[in-house]
Amino acid sequence: MDHFSMSTLSVVVDTEVERGTRSSRFAPVTAWFLAASLALVPTVSSAFLSTENGGSGPTGNDSSMAPVVLENDATADQDMAFSQGVTRYWTSERLMNAQVLDMPVTDLTDMDSQQSFDDMTAVTPQSHASARGEGKAIPNRRSRLHQRLDREALKALIKAAKDRTDDANSTLDNTTFDRGTANLDFSSSRLVPRSARTAYPYRTVGKLFFSKPDGDYVCSASIIGKRLVLTAGHCVYGNHDGTKQFWRNFLFVPAFYYGQAPYQQWSWSYVVIPGSWAASPSVPNQSDFAIIEARDRVVGSSLTRIGAWLGHLGWRTYSLSNNHVKQMGYPCNLDSCQEMHQVDSGDYVNNSQNTVAYGSDMRGGASGGPQVMNFGNPSVGQFLSLGRMNQVVGVNSYGHGTNVFLKYIGSSTLNSEFVTIWNMACAHKVGNCS
Repeated sequence: MDHFSMSTLSVVVDTEVERGTRSSRFAPVTAWFLAASLALVPTVSSAFLSTENGGSGPTGNDSSMAPVVLENDATADQDMAFSQGVTRYWTSERLMNAQVLDMPVTDLTDMDSQQSFDDMTAVTPQSHASARGEGKAIPNRRSRLHQRLDREALKALIKAAKDRTDDANSTLDNTTFDRGTANLDFSSSRLVPRSARTAYPYRTVGKLFFSKPDGDYVCSASIIGKRLVLTAGHCVYGNHDGTKQFWRNFLFVPAFYYGQAPYQQWSWSYVVIPGSWAASPSVPNQSDFAIIEARDRVVGSSLTRIGAWLGHLGWRTYSLSNNHVKQMGYPCNLDSCQEMHQVDSGDYVNNSQNTVAYGSDMRGGASGGPQVMNFGNPSVGQFLSLGRMNQVVGVNSYGHGTNVFLKYIGSSTLNSEFVTIWNMACAHKVGNCS
């Protein structure tokens, strides 16, 4: 066990984890929150990296617009103050009251057949060699709980989450729980056991907190590099009151569970989005994804990179269609986005703008979560005929809105714009990817 003091989110803390039950209700944030102010202003710029170091660089119909970057330009002396300032922003009250970011909604072009990708867009999996990034598993390392909630308070929170979920499902026919009217089959479940969230590869997925001009919100995200976190473009950038802008105060909490932060909480130093999303932040979009550079934290006595500590997922371009995926995230229609959820589906429909929709009952809050092929840990003697283990092929982007009977989640296909922002993020700081 690693001996360090866990950073608590001060919302509600798990009693299920390994050390038993102790009490504290909505406790104040820990002392390390008391840092410098948020006066440091990040800079926004656009850049383009022509070389693609991580794999082949398909072009096709992908946009050649320059990616757009949000960067903290603090000096080395200001760097810690900026990081602690972001964390200071996330008071116990803000964390508790962060709203679900509604998942963008779009109609499916075709729901009657799984037509070929060529019919929907000129960019096909077959026309380009896929680029890929390898995942990295790290042996389990667990933290000590810093605070816990008393048993009755935790029971009350779980009951409230269950009641809200039951209310949302009360009008549904039980026969539609694993297939909506979009006729896309899937299997949906909490993690089994729930403690799996602390094991690789589940712990690479977490909850993303951020602020917009009108309030604080939550999305989902996953670790894909030594410092790099993948989420949806609309979770970091969008149109507010007619102005395109980056959101602020990004805070990533891997393996979040009812207020528990078993692997601390991670501030940001750099965000990059594809040009297609910057130019037109609406769905369906061929590039609704973004990469955040997580700022290093002290774990034990050492300054540590998030992916070097917890492991990370890999990725594979042009491989979303005609595949099978595990969708992951923190949907607020299920367990009030207080615990990680998983959906498995191989039933899909190709949609417009280089996107693919798979069957799913996850809604807002799951945005930005990964869609992973070959998820899990391989058995001795196991042979994969397609790809490698734990490769992200898509990011939860859009859904079925208030029509709860449709049941699907759409994703942009990882494309050459993804390779471009990956290369930019890797090159931004030594050690981001290796």
